[in-house]
Amino acid sequence: MLDIKSLSVYPLYTHQTEEDIKMSVKIRKVGNSNTLTVPNSIKPMAKEYDVFQGRDGVIVFSPKRNNPFHNEDFIKTHDLTQKEEFGGPSVGKEILDD
Repeated sequence: MLDIKSLSVYPLYTHQTEEDIKMSVKIRKVGNSNTLTVPNSIKPMAKEYDVFQGRDGVIVFSPKRNNPFHNEDFIKTHDLTQKEEFGGPSVGKEILDD
């Protein structure tokens, strides 16, 4: 039986060449932080990144993006109520069409 809890899935979309596969970096201590250097062949697409570490030790850097649902200006200017998309009985606090 497959144990799902022991698996980590990271959807990555990469373009790798023979040279890219051979790249490696070492962690350096800088002040109170550990630093991973980004090789020159990798061109950063953002100035700020979120970082996550998986259970298996994989470190993932993801470009930082604003979540519009945590942005007060977005929430104030958008109607976020939901109407029942599919037929059938209402199951919660859906807005009923008259």
